[in-house]
Amino acid sequence: MKLNRRNTLKSKSNRRNTLNTLGRAAFVESLEPRQLLAAWSPQDQIIGLDKAVQNYPSVTGAGETVVLIDQGVDYNHPALGGGYGNKVVTSWNFGTNSYDVFPYDGNAHGTGSAGQVAGDARVVNGLTYQGVAPGVKLIALSASGTYQVKQAFAWVVAHRAQYNIVGVNWVDPTGGSDSNQFQSELYNLKNQGVFVGGPTGNYGPGPVYAVPNNSYFQFASSTLYNSLSTFSPRGSGVNLVAPGDNIDVTWYYSGIHADLPSSGTSWASPQVVGAAALIHQINPGFTPDQEMQILQQSATQIYDSYSGTYYGQLNVNGAIELAYQKSGQSAYTAPTPVAAPAPAPVAAAAVAGTGSQPFKGTPFSTGSVIQAGYYDLGGEGVAFHKTTNFNESGNNSFRGDSVGITWTNAGGGSSTEGWTHASEWLNYTINAAASGSYAIKVNVADAVNGGTFHVEVDGKDATGSLTVPNTGGWDNYSPVSKGGVWIPAGQHVVRIVMDTNGGWGYVGNFMNVSVNPDGGAVASAVAYTAVAAYTAPAGSAPESPFALSAFAASRSRNVLAFYDNSTNESGFVIERAAWNSGVFNIVTTVASDAGTSTGKGWRFFTDSGNSGTYYNYRIRAINQAGSSGYATANVSTT
Repeated sequence: MKLNRRNTLKSKSNRRNTLNTLGRAAFVESLEPRQLLAAWSPQDQIIGLDKAVQNYPSVTGAGETVVLIDQGVDYNHPALGGGYGNKVVTSWNFGTNSYDVFPYDGNAHGTGSAGQVAGDARVVNGLTYQGVAPGVKLIALSASGTYQVKQAFAWVVAHRAQYNIVGVNWVDPTGGSDSNQFQSELYNLKNQGVFVGGPTGNYGPGPVYAVPNNSYFQFASSTLYNSLSTFSPRGSGVNLVAPGDNIDVTWYYSGIHADLPSSGTSWASPQVVGAAALIHQINPGFTPDQEMQILQQSATQIYDSYSGTYYGQLNVNGAIELAYQKSGQSAYTAPTPVAAPAPAPVAAAAVAGTGSQPFKGTPFSTGSVIQAGYYDLGGEGVAFHKTTNFNESGNNSFRGDSVGITWTNAGGGSSTEGWTHASEWLNYTINAAASGSYAIKVNVADAVNGGTFHVEVDGKDATGSLTVPNTGGWDNYSPVSKGGVWIPAGQHVVRIVMDTNGGWGYVGNFMNVSVNPDGGAVASAVAYTAVAAYTAPAGSAPESPFALSAFAASRSRNVLAFYDNSTNESGFVIERAAWNSGVFNIVTTVASDAGTSTGKGWRFFTDSGNSGTYYNYRIRAINQAGSSGYATANVSTT
């Protein structure tokens, strides 16, 4: 049986999706320590990988090896070992009879598969992505056509024990293989306990082609909203499905290590093969059929309206749990979190009881204007508090932490803090030359009616509730002040505390703060009023928009389209960054259609840009209760 139509992945997946997305690819990638990773990607949440990492941190596929019969792997990709011999331990090109399999042709199909199997955890556009089995080793075999693929499978048979090969993900993107010609190799591998899987192909939604004698397993693609992809074949020959529709994959393109969105069953199959490697790590005695049974019995059932049937979707966490049960072992229990040690004693220059250190080594004098980005040293919980564990501005170059600092040209130029959320705070250490009455002034901005905040001095509320007004834009700043605040002579910590979110889900943008003598007739210290504990607004944050696409309508105009997946949003915030800067700025806010006849559905926005510039866009839905995750896209105005 010729597999030309089943495996025409180059025309159906790479060409159809990759060329459409290369212009908006994320050619930059941020690798961060595990404890600093952002929210998990929708794909990894759908397959329960986020839960598996938390519940079974030792089940990574360590000690196992997976073979990729494909078109080579970008082994220099940071997520794939960053060099030959690290994650990719050996390779062979059966077309040239050489060992170095690297996608020099610019077609990184094998690199995308490798990332789905074994990519290390990484943050791309604010979301965490990880391969299903990051602990496995990889072998890259490049083969095209029946004869070369047969040679590749024969190589796996000969070297299975040498490398402890437990899984093979195979595909011939050129579409020329006939699996009838290497049935003996497939049977041999199955008898040796090697799980072999491959994609169904992208010729759906018609019936899937049958696999001869069930000699290997095949997998179809699902969307990020729990349905089968329109291009996925259907039928009883589909053993399992996994997300493969508009997901981010590791990529190699013209010398660049990248992550970009793509679609195809090619991305579903390696996820399942990676999960089989995890099961094999738990119990090497399982046969491939038993591993497949565990994957199917633990799967999440999703309904396909086209065929009127249910399909099992990969559930990594459930598969690991069931594998432990079926092997008679006690499932691994995640250790109880240990409280973080108390911070080390701070230097004597710090204000007593806070641990904050002045940003420039010495306190700011009263009367000076303190830029928002000049908050104290000391880190999370000492000098500031953020409710997110990643930098929403994308700018890690200034302070290197999770505070959303960017830049404004307003007021002659200043670092500013944006992406502010209720219950967050920032410390600024000052020195008052004399006891007396002072006015505290904060320059703020918001495109609509903002939230509320207050200012504390040495831990006590000194201003009462202050409101961020509608200044007409995120970069139009206006002062909010409170006079008659008694401050004794000496060193103090001024803390800006965010209390409630505004109409767009943020408290507002903050440019600077100053503490100025106001000559008020305050005869003695004014008792500070303790602020009430923060209470989260009722309700739930909106669902994330998805399928954000950006298209260059002209050399200076980009058209954005996204799917509104929520019915309770106040609106949407669109942010933009030049691709090589990583610093996102709010472009505009889009009004909500929640509660209207439109509700969920496609939304559109047109943005002007500079000719010849690559842009990264991201968008989130917001309401009083919080913000959704980001949807991301990229485009060039060339």
